[in-house]
Amino acid sequence: MQEIKVSRLSAGSVFKFGYVAYAMLFLPIMVLLGLYGMSGGTAVYQNGQPVYGIAALITAIFIGLIIPAILAVWLLLGTLILRLAKDRAPSLRTGD
Repeated sequence: MQEIKVSRLSAGSVFKFGYVAYAMLFLPIMVLLGLYGMSGGTAVYQNGQPVYGIAALITAIFIGLIIPAILAVWLLLGTLILRLAKDRAPSLRTGD
């Protein structure tokens, strides 16, 4: 088996992998909530104020792009902290 060590991945790659993974999770959900808010079913809230119509869809998409970025930065910081303790850093094994 090959090992992929945390120290071999660049910080940009960790951020990209994390962002894409989180975006694939959050963006479809937020688009559905935005469409629901656009049709008047429920409101999307921005600064504590309800948003309806096309603004609800735009707000939901924007939120669906920002939340994965925040979580990807959190993942990146965790990876950088693991690099400080190289001998304790877990390795990811890939099956051959």
